[in-house]
Amino acid sequence: MPLHFWTTLVPLLTAHLLADFVFQTDEDVARKHRPGILLKHVLIVTASSYVLLGRPDAWLPIVVIFSTHLIIDYLKIRIGRDNLTAFTVDQVAHLLVIAALAAAPAIGSTSSLWESLFGDGYYILLVFASGVIVVIGVGAVVVGKAVDPFLLQMRSTHQESKERPIPRHGFEQGGRLIGQLERALILLFVLANQLSAVGFLIAAKSILRIGEVKDRSHRMEAEYIIIGTLVSFLWGLAAAFATQWMLGRVL
Repeated sequence: MPLHFWTTLVPLLTAHLLADFVFQTDEDVARKHRPGILLKHVLIVTASSYVLLGRPDAWLPIVVIFSTHLIIDYLKIRIGRDNLTAFTVDQVAHLLVIAALAAAPAIGSTSSLWESLFGDGYYILLVFASGVIVVIGVGAVVVGKAVDPFLLQMRSTHQESKERPIPRHGFEQGGRLIGQLERALILLFVLANQLSAVGFLIAAKSILRIGEVKDRSHRMEAEYIIIGTLVSFLWGLAAAFATQWMLGRVL
């Protein structure tokens, strides 16, 4: 790929991730069907893209980002589905637009203002920031949506059998925080080329989980925990290796 592909792709990708998974709150997502909230989100995406791209005369990609992001998010709202498939289709659509813009002939200035100031270190920083967001923020959404069907089935089974409610002995957001931390550690270990430490982390997490799943009367809860843990580890590893690969492209 030509150099301008990466110097366009990386800023636009980082801007998208920041707007969707950092600047956008859970309340914004819940109220996104309101035109004002949707427009606010799209404007944040557009402004972030313009700033991070760092090319004052590159208006065409900014107009494309604004219009396509608005259309894609509007269609998702109209469809009204909030599962893993809908989330994946939505994100892939945004990424295809970004990739198409990056593959187009060089747009705007030959180099970014930020590149002129900070050199290649600017793109390295953006790739690392993107990796952190994908591992922690996107990972939390993916894992949550992946295990949601099993959680619903488990709750339904408990209600139909008139068994006691699903036990809640941990912190309300404890599992989510643990998943974020473990994926962050996986990213750190992969970037430091310490794959043996990743194996140790997986083994330690598995041992800690044994105490939660040893009761055979709670088989559904056990499988739910195991599925969530495996999805979290797989996402962490995939995102970490993808970040390492991207860093190799901009170094």
